[in-house]
Amino acid sequence: GGGHTIQLSDELGCVLRPKMISRFLKARGSDDRATVITYAFFHAFKFPDALSVHIKCK
Repeated sequence: GGGHTIQLSDELGCVLRPKMISRFLKARGSDDRATVITYAFFHAFKFPDALSVHIKCK
C-alpha cells in the first residue's frame, strides 16, 4: 500500500509532533574524530492497521 506520511520535524530540525518524538539531542562520538551523534526519543505507540512502520530521514 501507499501508506500515510507524518512529518515529525521541519527542515531546521524543530519537532512538529512533540507527543510522538522528543527534541533532538546531541552527543559527541567516542572516537578522536569530530563526530556528533544526533538522536531523539520516540514515544511508544502502535499502529493497529499496519504490520510495519518505516521511519526515514531526508
